Amino acid sequence: MPPPKAFLQNCAGGKAAAVLLCAASSSAWAQLSLFEPPTPTSQLIVTGVSYDGYTVGGYWREPTTTQTGSFVVRYGQITYFGSLPLAQRLSGDGNVLVGNAGAALWWADTRNPTPLIIQPTVAGGALLVGGLSFDGSALAVLQFAPRVTLRGNAHIFRPGQGFSPAFCEPYANANFSNVVLAGDGQTLAAEGVSEAGSVAFVRTASGECVLLMPPAGVGAGQNIRAISHDGTTVVGQAGGFATRWRNGLAQIIPIPASGASPFSQLMVVSGNGSTVAGYGGITRDGSNEWLFSDQRGLQRLEWVLDEWAGSAPEGRLVLLGISGDGRTIAGAAYQGDGTNAPARLWIVREPGCDDIDFDNDGLFPSDGDLVAFLTVLAGGECPTDVPGGFGCDSLDFNGDGITPSDEDLIAFLTVLAGAPCPI
Repeated sequence: MPPPKAFLQNCAGGKAAAVLLCAASSSAWAQLSLFEPPTPTSQLIVTGVSYDGYTVGGYWREPTTTQTGSFVVRYGQITYFGSLPLAQRLSGDGNVLVGNAGAALWWADTRNPTPLIIQPTVAGGALLVGGLSFDGSALAVLQFAPRVTLRGNAHIFRPGQGFSPAFCEPYANANFSNVVLAGDGQTLAAEGVSEAGSVAFVRTASGECVLLMPPAGVGAGQNIRAISHDGTTVVGQAGGFATRWRNGLAQIIPIPASGASPFSQLMVVSGNGSTVAGYGGITRDGSNEWLFSDQRGLQRLEWVLDEWAGSAPEGRLVLLGISGDGRTIAGAAYQGDGTNAPARLWIVREPGCDDIDFDNDGLFPSDGDLVAFLTVLAGGECPTDVPGGFGCDSLDFNGDGITPSDEDLIAFLTVLAGAPCPI
């Protein structure tokens, strides 16, 4: 759906204290969008993509100073938030950012970006965000303290409700190093070290604990990086191999390793786990980035960019985000060598129409999808909005960036009837 009127007013300068700069874009959504950083020496780093792919969030930083802030790109228009440092997560609906502010965390609705500050609960402690629910109402949080090993340090934080444990009871005494959260705000995956050794698991919404074991023939040492919106798929690495766990079963994704110490890992995953992305090598230098999908198999990032957009941005390309629908990818294009090189933001959208599961209930084709499309087109509420579901897709069904339009309805009806996408 188009950005809300209030957001456009903010971008025009209605809230100058919070918004530093905006860049206008064309009316049509480009397959490849590039954004320059705020200064010639700064970086734009993606930390989240909305489920529908039309919102991208992250942070900008000036490597030579402590200057930092956050940004959101909606439908090709970028807004900078100078009062929100180091955004680390974007909610699936594209409305909420969460980031670091020293030892504390901040939580902000980008439509009214006055941050809620979340403080540690132990003296000298520090908080790190590991995940965010679809609507941003729940955060997965780790808590650390200097010179103290915290046990059971994985939590779920809900604004207005506070912290609750984010672990399975058998591992309550583990010292956790990461916790990630699915779209429902309840299903999570965590990794840590217990008295019996390292452990990684999924805790389902019903409270069931499912251990994540390494693939057959692979040694222990799992790292969890992300979980799909529907909670079925966890990605990371096991024994130095890029690994996807689907419903608890491990699968190695054969990303070619590079360097003297072969190593690969997955970093991001689509909403249903069918598309994953990661890199090979101990050091991530932008030379060995890969995507894997159940439909297309394993592809280098450059191949995907060439297929979707006809070209790849210049620079060292790192893929940092993927949308829930798997059709938008985003990352950084470093303009030089080293981690402190300036970095542009790139966003690429797969051409063509969206899928016909408009209400994202997993049932298609169905009359419910058509009813939901017409309801939202008329200005009504999506029948599968959170907490009942994952919400509806964008009304821009044909992906041309012009919405709402008759062409989107015609394209939806055409594809629903079994014909090819008209664009």
